[in-house]
Formats: sequence, C-alpha cells, structure tokens
Amino acid sequence: MGKMETKIEGKEIVEKVNSLEIKPSLQIDWKHIKGIPHKLYDERKILGRLGRGTGHMGQIAVLTSELNGSTKTFTIPANRRVIRVGGTSAPFFFIPTTDYTVSGTDNTTLTFTDNVEASIALAAGQAVDIIYTEE
Repeated sequence: MGKMETKIEGKEIVEKVNSLEIKPSLQIDWKHIKGIPHKLYDERKILGRLGRGTGHMGQIAVLTSELNGSTKTFTIPANRRVIRVGGTSAPFFFIPTTDYTVSGTDNTTLTFTDNVEASIALAAGQAVDIIYTEE
C-alpha cells in the first residue's frame, strides 16, 4: 500500500503555526519568508546611515503595545529627530505634518492628525514604529 497524503489548506497551516508555543525550535526561520531578508538588510543599512556625520545611529521606537483604536497621542523618546513613522495598515508610511506632528518639551509628543483613522491604522493588533536619530 502507498503512503496516504493529507491535503492541508493554507488557513489550516497558519492556524497550526500560530498555535505553537513561542520558542526558537518551533519558529520559522526568516530566510524562508519571501522578500524578508532583503528588506531586513536594507533597514539595517538605513539605520546605520541615518546618523552619519553626527555619531548617532538610527533607532526604532515601537508603539504597537499602546495601540487601541482611539489614542492618537503618544510619548516618544526625548530630543530625537523623527525620520519615519510607519505602520502595518494604510497609510503604511505616515507623512510629517499631514499625518502626524511632533511637539512638546524636547519633542516628546507624537500626535496623529485627523487624516489618520485611529480605529483602523492605530487599532489593537496593528503595528506602528518610529525611526529616529538623536538631535
């Protein structure tokens, strides 16, 4: 008798992978995900070059854990120059003054404008990060 094959649909694969315990031996190596290695390499190159000439390397602040679908004002590290604000929901890259402003003592407040729909772009489960360098 031949070996029986079981067909597994994509949704089932995702559910099985997501149900695994989070530990290195059960995680998918990023090299197997199409397009990721090149993007990660490019991001590292960008971060290293942001502070060229100033001695300050680019850094990332992640707001993901603070997203709740209604909050539009966030505290960010002091005395920083925001390079890029990005998210996992459209718009994927937020535009300075159009989509967000940085204000407050030592530039510590990032506020998304009315152009950004908080219930979508800033909802729980989404991700938002800020690339910045020291001033």
